[in-house]
Amino acid sequence: MTEQVAGIESKVKKPHWKLRWLVVTLVATLAVFCLLWLGYTPDAIRDASSLGQLFERIEIKGFTDLQKNTGGTGLVDIDGDGLLDIVAVYTQGDKTLRVFQNHGEFQFTMVHERPLHGGPRMPNLIDFNNDGWLDIMVTHARGYEDNPGPGNALLVTQGGPFDWIDLGEQMGVRNSEAYNCGSSIGDIDGDGWLDIVIAADHIGNMFVGKPRQRLYRFVPNGENFEDGHFVDLGGTDQIPGYGGPVTCDADIDLGGPSSMLCDLDNDGDLDLLRLYHADMLYAAWDHPCASGEQFQGVYLWKNLLAETGEFRFERITDNGLAYSGRMFYDQNLGYYVPDPNNPDADGFNNMSVGDVNNDGLFDIIAVGSTDPQWNTGTEVARLWYNRGDLVFEEATSLAGLDSLNWTYFEWDQLWDYGLVENILLATPALFPKWTNQAPLIRGKQNGDMQPY
Repeated sequence: MTEQVAGIESKVKKPHWKLRWLVVTLVATLAVFCLLWLGYTPDAIRDASSLGQLFERIEIKGFTDLQKNTGGTGLVDIDGDGLLDIVAVYTQGDKTLRVFQNHGEFQFTMVHERPLHGGPRMPNLIDFNNDGWLDIMVTHARGYEDNPGPGNALLVTQGGPFDWIDLGEQMGVRNSEAYNCGSSIGDIDGDGWLDIVIAADHIGNMFVGKPRQRLYRFVPNGENFEDGHFVDLGGTDQIPGYGGPVTCDADIDLGGPSSMLCDLDNDGDLDLLRLYHADMLYAAWDHPCASGEQFQGVYLWKNLLAETGEFRFERITDNGLAYSGRMFYDQNLGYYVPDPNNPDADGFNNMSVGDVNNDGLFDIIAVGSTDPQWNTGTEVARLWYNRGDLVFEEATSLAGLDSLNWTYFEWDQLWDYGLVENILLATPALFPKWTNQAPLIRGKQNGDMQPY
C-alpha cells in the first residue's frame, strides 16, 4: 500500500512533459510581448520584418543624427587599436571636422572637433611627419568671394592620436584661391617623403574658386618634417601640360575633381592620372572663364624616375586610356556640338583604381553624370583593362557595364517610375540665373536624354 501511494505521489509531483513545454512557451511568449510593449525589438524580429535584409542601422550620436552635407568621410584606425575610427568633414552650416573614436561593438565617441572655413571638401589621412600617427589633409574650396576661406588644411599630429595642429600655411599647401577637391598623396621622387597632388575643379565663372591644380613636392630641411616645405611643380618642365596659373583661356585651362597617384606600369614609381570635365550647368558660352569649351577627358603622366634615374613626368597619349575632346557652342543651333577634330568630350568626375581581372595590373573605372546640362560628352562611364606597359583596353561592354551609360530616361523606363520628364530636365524657366545659353546641350527634346 505504501509503495502504491508513493508511486501515485511521484506521478503527481512530475507534470507531464507536454504540460511543462506549454508553460515554458507561454512564459516566453509573455516575455516577448512585454519587451515589445516596452519598445525593444530583437534582431531576429527586425531582420524578419524586411525580406532579404542584410544590414542594420547603427546610431552614432553626433554623426548619424546630424543632417548636414558632408564633403567626405574617412574610415581608418587612428589610434592603432585595430578598430576603424571615423573622420567626417561637414560642408553646411557650422562647417566642421569631426573625429569619432571606435570603442568596439559599434560604440563611438566624438573625440575631436574643429571649425572649418570656406568650402571644406575631402579628408585624406596618412603619416606625413613619420611619428607613427595619422595626419589629415583636408582640401578646401575658396568659397564665395564675399566670405573666402583660408585654403587647404594640413593637420599634423603632436606626438599622439586625436591631437592635430594646422600647418597648411607654414608648409605652403593652402592654394587658397582654388576650388580644391580631391587629393592624392605619395612619394613621387623616391626621397622617402610624401608629396601631394591637388585636383581643382571649376564651377561657372569660378565664383567658388579657380581650377588651379597643384603638384606639391616636399623639400626637406633636415630630419623634421615641420622644418621643410612644399613646392608646386605645376606649370614646370618636370610635368609638362599640368597645372600652372589659370588663364581664362579655354584652350589652356582644365578642371575636374579627381586625381590619382598610382604605379600603373609596375616599374616602382608613381604615375599621375587626372580626370577633366567642363561644367555645363553654370556654363556661359560667351564668358571667358566659363565657356564650357574647355578640354575634357583622361590625362596621364608617366613618371620616368625608374627608367632614367631622373625625376620628371612625361605626358602619355594614344595608349587606349588617355584621350581628350571638347565641345563648341553653336550660336545658330543654340547648343553645344562636338569639336570635329576632338569629338570625344567625355567629362568624368570620379575614378577608382584596382586589379579587376587579377592579372597584377591596376585597371581603371571612371564615371561622370548623365545630366545633359552638366555633361556634354558622348559617354559618362568607362572601364579600362590594363594590358601592361601603360597600354589599356576599353572594356566597358566586355565587363557588362553598359548600363553605367544609361540616361535618367532609360533608368526611368527600367523601373517604371513614371517621372515627369519635363521636370527632370532643367529648362530656362527653372534655372533663369544659372545659364545664358540654351539648356538643350545635346540638341534633343526634353525627356529624350540620349547621348550623341
